[in-house]
Amino acid sequence: QAARVSPDGKVIATAGNDKAVVLWDLATGKRKPPLLGHTSPIESLMFSGNGQRLASASSTEVITWDPVRRSRLTTVRGSAPMHISADGDRLATTLDEHTVAVWRADSGGQQVLIQNLPDRPKAMAFSADARTLAILAGDRATLWDARIGRALQMLSGYQGNRFAAIAMAPDGNTLATGSDGRVDLWHLLTGRRLLTLREIEGAVSALDFSSDGVSLVAATSNGVRVWTAAK
Repeated sequence: QAARVSPDGKVIATAGNDKAVVLWDLATGKRKPPLLGHTSPIESLMFSGNGQRLASASSTEVITWDPVRRSRLTTVRGSAPMHISADGDRLATTLDEHTVAVWRADSGGQQVLIQNLPDRPKAMAFSADARTLAILAGDRATLWDARIGRALQMLSGYQGNRFAAIAMAPDGNTLATGSDGRVDLWHLLTGRRLLTLREIEGAVSALDFSSDGVSLVAATSNGVRVWTAAK
């Protein structure tokens, strides 16, 4: 099962074993007719930051939708983990154990192949301007130029394990990574670690910044933690 709330907080998308994406009006609770097209159960959903695109991933394909017009835009190869850029123009999908592809979300044209990863990706995220793609794979966190597929740098000191999460701050300068019992904040341009948040019970499975970048939310195996930047 998968679920995502739209950036404006008005719609929730749900999906699962029935291979359909369903959009719900949060104000009225009304369910809209399902979006059909997947050939296998859906494992992951994600809205673009502007809310104009919705990506849904099964084990073999990723479909991009226009959630307003309720129309299918593209179908590309790949699976989760995946990520759609804030502007909805670029889509990154996992092709195999060592490869990530970057696609044009509107046409489905393949732009870049990122190959020879140390292991199957566990999480990935575009920067706010979609020029950089951060990928967690194996025990490495690497920043890639999403336009040409060139490795920019590895985040020295990243401690990866079988649990991993990643999030980009809206300011485009900060990256958060999560693993077992810790969250690290990194400077995106230099790769320097800025801060480590410890005393977290359980593995971090998901991270997300608030729209203003002031708060960071972490979902763990034991609950939810929220940090707010001091003013």
